[in-house]
Amino acid sequence: MTGNVQGGVRQAILADVPCIAAMRLVFIQQIKTLTSEKRAEVLESQTRMFKKGMQDGSMLFWVYEYDNNIVGSAGLLLRGTSGSAPDKAHGSARHAELFAVYTDSSFRRHGVGTALVKAALLEAQMRGLDKVTLQPTDDSIDLYRRFGFCGDSSHMSLKP
Repeated sequence: MTGNVQGGVRQAILADVPCIAAMRLVFIQQIKTLTSEKRAEVLESQTRMFKKGMQDGSMLFWVYEYDNNIVGSAGLLLRGTSGSAPDKAHGSARHAELFAVYTDSSFRRHGVGTALVKAALLEAQMRGLDKVTLQPTDDSIDLYRRFGFCGDSSHMSLKP
């Protein structure tokens, strides 16, 4: 596969949550070994958490579809906004955490992650959020720096 893939980003719906949670599990397994029992537990807890977040409005997700398959995802965890997750560390600041950004390994370096991050940041800007934070991986730091995120390998932030 060369260049950008022909597909597209759309906001996720509840029916997408099992696929988003499965991609999250793949990511988690890349950084730590899980028993089959633990994998099932993590998949169930991620699915439950993501569904609850979408239903209560504290989480928004986007997916990248290619050939009717979801090949990437990105999420925003809203903080300091109506219906958002509690945030004692930042008080009433209106911000979001960019998380669950994942691209299937076959589609990396083809613009999928860029398109997903762009969609999430556009939403943050439209909502007038003060800041977007994230915890990058070594492989993702350059992507986030291209968007203007500052920080180190443990924490980055951007004012949209």
